[in-house]
Amino acid sequence: MTPLEKWGLFLKLGNEQNHSKLISEIIASREEIAMANTVLLNISQYERQRAIFRSHRIYERDQEHNLAIERQEKEAAVREERMTFAKRLLNRNRPLDEIAEDTGLLKSEIEKLRAKL
Repeated sequence: MTPLEKWGLFLKLGNEQNHSKLISEIIASREEIAMANTVLLNISQYERQRAIFRSHRIYERDQEHNLAIERQEKEAAVREERMTFAKRLLNRNRPLDEIAEDTGLLKSEIEKLRAKL
């Protein structure tokens, strides 16, 4: 087999498992093909590492996004609890300053809530 034919087979069949014996023989027969095989293996390893890194970054971003959504939902629930408590205090005719202090809501928010009652 000529060197050109060996290169052709190496490039064409290099990744196919059912031709691994033939490819191993070709790699062993030509130093430059062995060097090319080493370079290809290194490139493949780098590609795998990059893919793993990208997957990890996507996972981290998803986690950060999920945490942000969870935090927003908790804040909304706390706000809803404060509004409900403020409504009860308004129904009991508590002073605006007292309601603001007890709930942490702004006076303007409590006034809007009072207007809706």
